[in-house]
Amino acid sequence: MRAYGTAFSVVDVRIQKVNIALAGEDARPADALRYAGDLRVEDISRPAHSAAYRVDVAQAQYQTGDSEGARS
Repeated sequence: MRAYGTAFSVVDVRIQKVNIALAGEDARPADALRYAGDLRVEDISRPAHSAAYRVDVAQAQYQTGDSEGARS
């Protein structure tokens, strides 16, 4: 779907949910990981978005005490 000249898809919205859960002073890394469970990396078509998503997931894993998961 296009709105205001920008393409939105289910995948885009799911990526943003993860990112927003980590933003600001009230970050919610456990929520970010839960939202990440709704998205497969293979479904992300743009390399820059895939890379940013992977960094967000690794950050959430680290913040929840899963440093091993954050490294993989």
